[in-house]
Amino acid sequence: MDALEKGADIILEAQKETVPVDTGHLERSLGKGEISGSGTNKKITIGIENGDESIRYGYYQEYGTSNMVGKKWMKKAWNKSVSEANKAIGESLAEDLF
Repeated sequence: MDALEKGADIILEAQKETVPVDTGHLERSLGKGEISGSGTNKKITIGIENGDESIRYGYYQEYGTSNMVGKKWMKKAWNKSVSEANKAIGESLAEDLF
């Protein structure tokens, strides 16, 4: 498995843990996108991957509306998991090198 995907898996799981309570639709819409770029410029998207409704609902839950304060669930997931994801990426790269 690619090092980038190992890190993405950790962040994705944290997003699933911090998603606001809903019907499950938002959690089911979370996923990983395709890896783009090459070498040290590889990127992967993590988060809401399908459906206009899910994207809008997830955005409102993160940032809020004029009637609701945002819950910052994606920011919480990032802060909770970024260190662990970086460690997993580093370990994967070390395995591949040695």
